[in-house]
Amino acid sequence: MTVEQAPYADPIYRILSDHTQVSEWLENLRDSMDLLHCGGTRPDYLALESYFRRNVREHFLYEENVVFPAIETLEPEVAVVELLQRLRRDHAEILSDVAGFFGRLSRLLLRDPQTAETHQICEEVRRLVERILDHARLEDRELIPIIKRSRVHLKDLVEDASPGQGD
Repeated sequence: MTVEQAPYADPIYRILSDHTQVSEWLENLRDSMDLLHCGGTRPDYLALESYFRRNVREHFLYEENVVFPAIETLEPEVAVVELLQRLRRDHAEILSDVAGFFGRLSRLLLRDPQTAETHQICEEVRRLVERILDHARLEDRELIPIIKRSRVHLKDLVEDASPGQGD
């Protein structure tokens, strides 16, 4: 294991790091779009789609398949279970919104890539970014404190459930 991989091998570090990196990237994207006012400058939509699929989707899957079950084992209180259910619904809604957006974008760009409504597209990207950032703020407020207070026990459960961990 290299020095760069060592911190990421800790699953709790991974979830906290992923959360911070995704939020920072989305905030930078939002700020960049605001700076450009999307004035005819079209973002690289393929790179944007790749980012959403690679980072946001993978982060959600990791939370749902590894972290949430471990939290439910350690903290089965009704409020915690309800929070995790809400976060799962948020994940499904966000992923559906992202898939719908990129589907509409593909059809729009295939029809007429030169005159596709850049302003309309940018507004929709802004809405997606804000939706994900709202979700991240909810996790910052309610999920991250649970992860931090249960860190020692959670780490063992998450390592056992993570692919490639604990082998």
